[in-house]
Amino acid sequence: MPKTQTIYQLVCCGPSDVTKEIDLVKQVVDQWNLSIGLDADRFVRFAHWKTDATPDLSGRPQAVINRQIIDKGDILVAIFWGRFGTPTGKAKSGTQEEVLRAIKQKKRVLLYFSDLESPLQVADENQYKKVQQFRRDISDKGVYWTFKSRREFEQLFSIHLGRTLEELKSAVKAPRKPTKKSENTLSQRGLINVHAPGNGHNRPVTINIHHPAPKPAPKSKYAANSIGADANLVNYIDYLFGLAIEYWSGVDGMNAGRLGKKIKAKFKLKIRTRNHLSKERFDELVVFIIDELLKPSPAGKRHLRQGTRLCRTFEEHRSGPM
Repeated sequence: MPKTQTIYQLVCCGPSDVTKEIDLVKQVVDQWNLSIGLDADRFVRFAHWKTDATPDLSGRPQAVINRQIIDKGDILVAIFWGRFGTPTGKAKSGTQEEVLRAIKQKKRVLLYFSDLESPLQVADENQYKKVQQFRRDISDKGVYWTFKSRREFEQLFSIHLGRTLEELKSAVKAPRKPTKKSENTLSQRGLINVHAPGNGHNRPVTINIHHPAPKPAPKSKYAANSIGADANLVNYIDYLFGLAIEYWSGVDGMNAGRLGKKIKAKFKLKIRTRNHLSKERFDELVVFIIDELLKPSPAGKRHLRQGTRLCRTFEEHRSGPM
């Protein structure tokens, strides 16, 4: 049956002293694809110049990287610590040029500055001064984030990635629906039609895979009586699960993948997802997330001690913020 999947390309960049953070970005992306992407039919492709660039002598090195990787990305994740990098001929470093180029192209840029150690321990003084100057200059263009440990960075980026993908999903307009004649022709031929739901390179790519089928494809991959068939139920569960990820931020090992496994174990889902549960089990799922994921978390315990609310109710979530 026809299946639509949206693939976002995430490009990660940074000087040579943030290789561990770049590895963490890839790990978080992989975890997101496994735990959430399949359920949401939205995937993230991680890209970095070391793994995605190809030899090309047609221009200066940074221009080649820009054309091959930066310009094709939907999200740019940039990380600085103590090194700023090497001048490119157009900017003071490759990472700086990539960040400014992505901003100019109106891509979503997630910029992080590491505060792991004092500057003299992480880089020479001149390099560190350039980082701090860029940090001051870029503050006029938006919001950047800082972190004091790699564990904190992993947790923060996991939250930021989920929120960013939700924002991009909301911003993308649905592509024009093909006519019945053209859709039937594509299905009969078994063609793969790739198109971008917007203009420019900074739009996610939607892949429509058409398989020959004599009968119209069902509107949803979920049964009519399942949670996944009701957008309001899905959105509320996603909201609660997002809170769980946020509430466990900073706790080693408690990431989206592990929290998702707790739900799968409780409801014996195996290869299925929480959206395959019947609507009759919606309340049970809500109670489990609140009691077993939100309340035991550090943030949840703090809410309980202070007498503040853990989350919105289903009705409040449908209506808007508390």
